Amino acid sequence: MAVEGLSALEDAIRHDLARLQYPSRTWLTPRRTKVSGAPVLDVLVVGAGQGGIATAAALRREKVDNLLVVDKNPLGRAGPWLTFARMITLRTPKHVTGPDLGLPNLTIQAWYEAQHGAGSWEGMGLIPKETWAEYLAWYRELLEIPVRANTTVVGVGWDSNEGELWADVEQDGKRERLWARRIVLATGIEGSGQWRVPAFIRDVLPPEKFSHTRGEIDFDALKGKRVAVLGAGASAFDNAAVALERGAAQVDLFFRREKLVDVNPYRWAEFVGFLHTTGTYPTLSAGVLSGRFCAWASSHRPTRSRARPSTRPSRCGRVVRGPVSPWLAIPCASQRPKAPTTSIS
Repeated sequence: MAVEGLSALEDAIRHDLARLQYPSRTWLTPRRTKVSGAPVLDVLVVGAGQGGIATAAALRREKVDNLLVVDKNPLGRAGPWLTFARMITLRTPKHVTGPDLGLPNLTIQAWYEAQHGAGSWEGMGLIPKETWAEYLAWYRELLEIPVRANTTVVGVGWDSNEGELWADVEQDGKRERLWARRIVLATGIEGSGQWRVPAFIRDVLPPEKFSHTRGEIDFDALKGKRVAVLGAGASAFDNAAVALERGAAQVDLFFRREKLVDVNPYRWAEFVGFLHTTGTYPTLSAGVLSGRFCAWASSHRPTRSRARPSTRPSRCGRVVRGPVSPWLAIPCASQRPKAPTTSIS
């Protein structure tokens, strides 16, 4: 049964946590560095997105309270949801759980129904990305997750003299060294590597002729223009769709594959034996997991993902050119005064 009203739900969650707090005492003794005597955090979490705040919440339930979460973005702007994520909704099915840590009242469904009434959840298809961001902000505030925003980690390491891990952080132009027993990198997609524009684009085209999907894009300026997108993954389609909605005359996606990917192989991993025990396995090679994912995906062709675009007529248009059409070089802008605006995904 849905709890009516957000304040009533918050009271119910506090009661749930109180009932489950045994053993309640803090078990980690305070620690300082060996030489300088600086205070040491039990855990420093880098990243205040969904993974970072859920990690901090789980640690606090285990009575690890001397922790800090840092994020380079303003408070509430961690993660892609309110910045460079340009899809309308999350792609993840709404029934997937995680940040709730096994507490039904802490789920996004309970939060949503408390505000919109019983039955409202069933009436929603996928979760709008702004709704997800609002839920995460509420989650962080309710559970009192300590977050230091506008703080960038510029280096981490181990100091053998002090006997601790360190992290150098910058905030408002000032640098500070934090010490910690453990450091958790909850950097999400940012941890996959540097955002990069290929040199044959970056070094040839003037800056106003290309954008990276990670950055800000003036889509209104694309009205009536041809737009070329290098890549055919999720962000490529999201940005192509937004460009068309804002009036771009034509959008073409260029990609190397022989055909577009239409299956999410990670659906293979959605069973208890994998999700609940992966951390206890010996290290699995990427090849083993990739083989299992691909074998599953070859026999599971979901129809819902193909049907969804038809429900968004404003997102239809000429958005694909291929297959096997990678970009190898781009003539200099002076040689092609009518070169299309480029988006890199």
